[in-house]
Amino acid sequence: MRTRIVWTVIGCASLAFVLGACENGMVQSREVEVRASTNAISDASLPDSGLSWSTFDEYPYEDIGSGLYIRIYEIGGGEQLRVSGTSMKLNPMGVAWIRRDGTETTIKGQEEWDRLREQIAMN
Repeated sequence: MRTRIVWTVIGCASLAFVLGACENGMVQSREVEVRASTNAISDASLPDSGLSWSTFDEYPYEDIGSGLYIRIYEIGGGEQLRVSGTSMKLNPMGVAWIRRDGTETTIKGQEEWDRLREQIAMN
C-alpha cells in the first residue's frame, strides 16, 4: 500500500514539474513541419553515395531531429534541404530537396547534388 502511495506521489510531482516547465516556457515547441519522404527514409544506398554531413556545411541549418539526426538547411530562395541519418559519424541516410511549393526530390548521390548546387548558384 505504501509503495503505491509513494509512486502516486512521485508521478504527480513529475507531472507537476513538466506542466510547470511548459507553462514557464522552459520547453519550447517547434512549429517545423517535417514531411518525411518514403524515398528519403527507405533509401539505404545513400551511405555509399559520397555525400557526408560536411557536404552541406556552407548552408545555415536547424536541427529538428529527436532520436534521429535531421537537419533542415536553408539553401536560398525559400528552398531547403532535409538531411537525415542515424549518426553524425556516418554518412546521411536521406537527402531531400524541398522546393518552395513543397514538392520534394530525393538526392541520391554526389552527381545529383553537384547539379542542384549549380542551379542554386544561378538563382
